[in-house]
Amino acid sequence: MSFSFKHLTKDQIKEVKNRSLLKDGYYPFTVFSMENHISREGKQGLKVVIRVHTLGQNDSRLITDYFSKDERMMEKLEHFCESIGQEDAYAKDELIFKEFIDRSGVAKVGVKKGTMKEDGTTYPDQNNVKDYVKSLPADQKKVEPEFKDDIKF
Repeated sequence: MSFSFKHLTKDQIKEVKNRSLLKDGYYPFTVFSMENHISREGKQGLKVVIRVHTLGQNDSRLITDYFSKDERMMEKLEHFCESIGQEDAYAKDELIFKEFIDRSGVAKVGVKKGTMKEDGTTYPDQNNVKDYVKSLPADQKKVEPEFKDDIKF
């Protein structure tokens, strides 16, 4: 038994990865998972995985977002909570993970350029969450056709 395939060069692999990235924009999402996280620096934080849904396509992507307890992160954490209707949890200074799972909101998604590895190669570009908002901007909302009841019999 064997497995046959057509190999790709490193440049082709990078192109394929970049093709699958979401363009900068606002996307509806659902909270997939949340857990406590310890950063490489040993600081306590929060790891949130969201399932981002593409408009007009039957497709979704998982994007991981990290929050620290740093004061500079509080605005984004507040926006995350507001986006999914959990403002009260933010005000209480404690997030109960099970109350967040499957909640929906809107994320402002961007593309983060790949950084340099120790061996001189680069990590691939990846999607990241720049911020969270309460709803899609008006120019990105899917407009449903108006119902007309003027059919003649």
